[in-house]
Amino acid sequence: MILRQVVGVEEHPAYQRLLAANLQRQYDFLSSVIDVSLAVNYRWLSREIILALHHHAVACLDVPAGRYRTGAVTVNGFHPPESSHVPGLMGQFIDTVNRHWRLQDPFTLPAFCLWQLNAIHPFTNGNGRTARALCHYVFCIDVGVQPSFSLPQVIRANRGDYVERLKECDSEGSPRALREFLVELISAHVERS
Repeated sequence: MILRQVVGVEEHPAYQRLLAANLQRQYDFLSSVIDVSLAVNYRWLSREIILALHHHAVACLDVPAGRYRTGAVTVNGFHPPESSHVPGLMGQFIDTVNRHWRLQDPFTLPAFCLWQLNAIHPFTNGNGRTARALCHYVFCIDVGVQPSFSLPQVIRANRGDYVERLKECDSEGSPRALREFLVELISAHVERS
């Protein structure tokens, strides 16, 4: 079953319930992958991790869960790259992340992941959910610990600022604005702990 085909809109209560359950499963999976990666001191991003994060976020909501898109999409006037370019762009993106572990502060690489995954927009739906989860993964692996808060939830709670920072990154061609955003969010949560 693909729920969007049955109910037609994301606002339907059944869609929202499954979305919430999927996000919990995605976070549980994310926590497990982080725990294992930290336990074996493994700093590596793979296509499989990204596809699994996406699958958990959109399973039974949208087609295709855990696979790159095969058609064009438009997001609020933004036209991501053609679907035929997605596999190559994602390969370059993953290679870039794997070359830059611990080369910078712990905020720059997660910001880069947020920005680039949204820019490539490799999936039909669930790109933001997957980007936020990936940001959390990279941050935790880079600092060597899982924080007591969910970075995807914190980012989502500040959605307006997040979207503005994404646009700023696009116009600058740099993850600087999202890096500053992450520093602000994480610092605020660390101070409260």
